[in-house]
Amino acid sequence: MYNTTFLKYFLILIIYLVLFSGLYNEVTEMISFKLITGLQTLHIATFVYQLINDSNVGMRAFTIVTPKTKYTSEENLLIPLVWIIMPALILQLISSVFMTILSNFMKNEYGHIKLNRDDQWKLNLYKTMFIVATFTVMLLTYSYCVDYTPVVPLSGMYKTWLMLVSLISILFPIANVINSNYLCSAIYKTTQ
Repeated sequence: MYNTTFLKYFLILIIYLVLFSGLYNEVTEMISFKLITGLQTLHIATFVYQLINDSNVGMRAFTIVTPKTKYTSEENLLIPLVWIIMPALILQLISSVFMTILSNFMKNEYGHIKLNRDDQWKLNLYKTMFIVATFTVMLLTYSYCVDYTPVVPLSGMYKTWLMLVSLISILFPIANVINSNYLCSAIYKTTQ
């Protein structure tokens, strides 16, 4: 039978796509930030529930093989996907909470998100990086749910692709937290 563990994440991804389209409209931008925060929380809760019920967490890992040489034996380095997915999800949630705070403040003050030119550029960069980071986390979640079976080993090209996606999933959420924290500091600047 088919592996259906990713189906719930696929449905979350469809809702993400609708909310991402709302980020680029001035009327729905503030609502989208709030709903993305809620959906991000649901995403984390769903993934934590899956982790609690998963008996094979340790085997769902990148395997980096160091070859046997004259002086060393062959070693396997295992990097569990959970160590990449969970911190990325938590950092994405933190950045979306910051953006919800920013949008609530701006809505109460101006009725819409009003930023200067540089901060508007940072907001657009945040939106783009948030979307890319969310898709990369979804790709890793797909790989976590479907790819790691003991029967079929992963190809070298696919492992390389997953490593690149993992790097993006690590760097972009960190950059998003920094960027959203900076944008939230715009609240302090505008109230002075």
